[in-house]
This record gives sequence, structure tokens and C-alpha cells, in this order.
Amino acid sequence: MSRLLEGAARLDAATPASRDRAVDALRALAILGVVLGHWLVTALVADGSTLRTDSPLRHLPSLAPVSWLFQTLAVFFLVGGQVATRGLASSRARGESYGQWLRARLARL
Repeated sequence: MSRLLEGAARLDAATPASRDRAVDALRALAILGVVLGHWLVTALVADGSTLRTDSPLRHLPSLAPVSWLFQTLAVFFLVGGQVATRGLASSRARGESYGQWLRARLARL
């Protein structure tokens, strides 16, 4: 537990004060939701010497309502848009053009 707290403290020290941690947490939850949601829909299954895809929901249909909780793609795009908007505003405050901001964003991709 202390290693986890030490890691969190290092992450906290390395993160700029201007960063919105609530937005970061939403982003992480949205990514986790997308990954888990995809796992509920499709999973790789070892069938002897071959791999095939199957849906865990086919075998556990009672988990279907749980899969609705993982419909977080909209949250992911909403948070991504909010972060991009803040980045553009910050770039404009530094006197950069939209083209400069866009090139910097694309370079980071």
C-alpha cells in the first residue's frame, strides 16, 4: 500500500497544477469502460489448438445490464473535446495560431 501511495505522490508532484484531475479520472474511467465493455461483447477463447472469438454475454446473459454501465464512449469524447478546447485556449493565450496548435496536436499523435 505504501508503494501505491509513493507512486501517487510522485505522479502528483510531476503533474502541473493547471491539470484538472477530475477530467483525467473521467478519461481513465471512460477508457476502462470501453475496454471492459468490449471484453463483455467479444473475448478470445482457446479451443484446443485454435483461437476463436466468443461473447461472454452469450453464456452469461444476466450480465447484459452490467454491459450498459460500460457505454462510456460518449464520456471519452466529451472529455477529449473539453481537453482539446482548453488546449486551444491556452495556445491562443500564448499567441499561437490555430494552425500551430493543430500541428502540435497532430505531432503528439
